Amino acid sequence: MSSRIILQIFNHNYFMSILKICIIFIFDFLLLILGGILILTSCKHEPLEKDYDLSPMLRLIEDVSYVSSDTTLQIGTPFSIEIQASGNTIFNKNITRFSIWKINETDSSLAFDSTLSSVKLNSIRLFQCRTTSGSEKWRFEIIDQDGRKKDTSFTITAVNNPPNISFISGNNYTVNGSTINFSSQFKVGINANINAMSGGYLKQFNVYRTINNLTTDIFDTIINSVSFTDTRFYTTSNQVATEKWYFKITDNRGESKTIILTIFTAQITPLNCEFFGVLYNSIGPFANSWDLISDASILLTAPDSSADMQNTTTATSYAPYYFFNSWRALNTTRFKRLNYFSYENAIMEDAVDAYSGTTISQPSSYANTVSPGIMYVAKLRGKNNYIIIRVNNVIYTDSDSLDRIEFSYKKACSK
Repeated sequence: MSSRIILQIFNHNYFMSILKICIIFIFDFLLLILGGILILTSCKHEPLEKDYDLSPMLRLIEDVSYVSSDTTLQIGTPFSIEIQASGNTIFNKNITRFSIWKINETDSSLAFDSTLSSVKLNSIRLFQCRTTSGSEKWRFEIIDQDGRKKDTSFTITAVNNPPNISFISGNNYTVNGSTINFSSQFKVGINANINAMSGGYLKQFNVYRTINNLTTDIFDTIINSVSFTDTRFYTTSNQVATEKWYFKITDNRGESKTIILTIFTAQITPLNCEFFGVLYNSIGPFANSWDLISDASILLTAPDSSADMQNTTTATSYAPYYFFNSWRALNTTRFKRLNYFSYENAIMEDAVDAYSGTTISQPSSYANTVSPGIMYVAKLRGKNNYIIIRVNNVIYTDSDSLDRIEFSYKKACSK
């Protein structure tokens, strides 16, 4: 062979060798990747129980038809419960036992007990509360196949036609949720009577207060009558706090009923002075304006600066009464109608909040189409001086211009 042919053969063999080496390398690389995938795949495992909370689930259904939390019932009253429960659904853990325990002051007993083998449980049961006065705890428990437990409970207080008690309202009696200055007096009244189904008589009335879980006895008296009314002044604590006042009436059988009054104590400014005013028809003979600073009626001839309220009737008012049941301020006093306000327990801080907050109206120099019971908060003459006005009556008279708006208002003052 010529040298040229030999060289061609050599080059061809060299190329094939290189190609073979590359193919082997690629094949080994692919085997390496495939091996890695197999190794990673073999490391994967099914979910392990140790990775999960395997506790069963248990809950009482909340519905008006069922008891699901602490409550008070007349003795012997039937009641229903609905239970929903399940074992761990990932691992299909079955519930194997469902029990209901009734626990009172002296012992406990099984009210219901059942064995089963199911992941889920839904059960509606009817029971009867105790037939004597007292409390009993009802505990509901499930157990799964591995012995894991879950329970919940409520307490029923059984009463036997307890006496009746209620708070007296109006006439400056304190209402629930009132804010009162600390170390200040407040008035509370109660009416109580024996339950008509029980007979007997009222035996005892007592009052106690709790602040920060500390209970203090306030008042206690023995009574022997079928009805009882009590009105007295109590004093708030000397600290800013939430006070719960308990008023308890007990009959001769030991049955009792308690009502609660919650009071918030704070350093406040009470609107403790009340005044009464009248705005007569502006086209009539009597004073049609009122000065809310000097707390007196004024005539049309008085300067506008003192006319905080003036009836708006004009000679063109409509027949037959020729009277507008409205007023306006001739100075910088402004009025804002209130959605709701506790007039009896009015304080400056609430008045300021009402004036600056969102209500059914915005501050205005007018109070239009007023009627009994409507209330306004007034900011007097552009100063930080606020009062609460309540319309008490609107009186129309026929063709004599003696129509009038009767009102009262509260302001802060030193008594």
